[in-house]
Amino acid sequence: MERRSLLRPLAFVVLVFGVIWCTMIVRWRMANRVPNGTDVALYLVALPLGLLLGFVLLRKVIDATKKRRQKAAQADVADADAAEPVTPEDPSLAWQLPIFAADALFAGGDTPAALIDAARASQRAELHPTLRDGQGLPVFAVAVDDVDTAAIDDSLPDAAQGWSESRKRALVLAQTLATRVLDEHFDALRAADPSADMPLGRAKPRPVLQLEWLLPAHWSDADRDTAQAWLTSQLAAQGWSAPSLQVTVSGIGSGAAALKRLDDLNRAFHGDTPRLPHLLLASDSHIDETSIAEWDAAHRLHGASRPEGQVPGEGVCALLLAAKHPAGEVELARLHRLLAAQRAQPVDKPGRLQADTFNELVGQVLERAKLEADAPAHLVSDTDMRASRSAEAMHLVEQALPERDPVETLLPLGIANGECGAALALATVAVAAQLAVDTQQPCLILSHHDASLRAVAVVTPPAPATSTSTTPTLA
Repeated sequence: MERRSLLRPLAFVVLVFGVIWCTMIVRWRMANRVPNGTDVALYLVALPLGLLLGFVLLRKVIDATKKRRQKAAQADVADADAAEPVTPEDPSLAWQLPIFAADALFAGGDTPAALIDAARASQRAELHPTLRDGQGLPVFAVAVDDVDTAAIDDSLPDAAQGWSESRKRALVLAQTLATRVLDEHFDALRAADPSADMPLGRAKPRPVLQLEWLLPAHWSDADRDTAQAWLTSQLAAQGWSAPSLQVTVSGIGSGAAALKRLDDLNRAFHGDTPRLPHLLLASDSHIDETSIAEWDAAHRLHGASRPEGQVPGEGVCALLLAAKHPAGEVELARLHRLLAAQRAQPVDKPGRLQADTFNELVGQVLERAKLEADAPAHLVSDTDMRASRSAEAMHLVEQALPERDPVETLLPLGIANGECGAALALATVAVAAQLAVDTQQPCLILSHHDASLRAVAVVTPPAPATSTSTTPTLA
């Protein structure tokens, strides 16, 4: 960072001298004039030095004026605060959502830790070996290995037999990860249920866990209901059936909407109505010839001639959440309230590098979490291979955390995993939770998949007093 701060003014000085020298040389040649010593000293030395000096003086005057205005504004605010009664801050803004498990399966890794390694290694999407665009050229696409859709064909209902390969892949991914998480955590959740200690014959089956499956909004209600029935039957065949496990499905249109769903759960867990532990699951896939053809027709595919295009991907993510600490479960991290805002203009328009919206959101979430500006150790984002998103994310790190190395601080998950909708948004939370465990430091999550909508939240390690308690309350 120190080297960058020295290179910028040096580059500006070189630019000023270069422009003036080129201008004067061209002018002398056009006038067929040979400059003398006075001309060289005056135009090639004194003129650029004078301009640089004037620029420095003007900059100091502007900075001094800004400081005076800021002091006057602060004085006005202080006077207003002294004259008006202080309004207590909304306590809901400090609510936190405990995360007890976080798992993921993407092309870039089959665990949150593997996704971290892929981001740190700057892993990028590559050309797919079989998928082609309309011109027969290979396209950038990333697929999860060993997804066998043929294995579920016999279990699919008649309504799903004609589904595309990508939809079937989304089903396989969801079943795979849900099975993995339930294998590891369901027994502990059931053991924590008070009815588990009742004598056999007197205990009535009670709901233990609610599994909410987020599917793309462009799926019809009937298709989502079909998928829900299929997953319910597959999990019941493995011993996780109703009423102990309640499976619901929701349509989610974007990654930001998935983060909003987490924020809704945060508020719901603080309500008066008791809530079951919640397993939030999201899966999506764009890996098949039909999806590639649709993206190609819509000019969405990423390539050398289309740097703002996207990369088809697939993945699944799951987060286990609970209002109270279940016995036998270890709290990984806590997700604070989400903040979102619209950019003044879309990121793909002129002036896209302005990070004012992101900077304001970052400052607000850190203030609400009572964290210092330099407290976050990492920023996990859904940044993909679009040039505008990569530039915006790097610019944000430089502005928000100027003392940190942007390359080391930023973990852009979309570059290695492609477009995965809600699944990738939840993966930013899962990776942030893993980093909170590894570093015991706060971590920011950033969502800027949309051209204008920006969302920020902070994930922190659990408080020491609650990490070992069996029945803590939400903060």
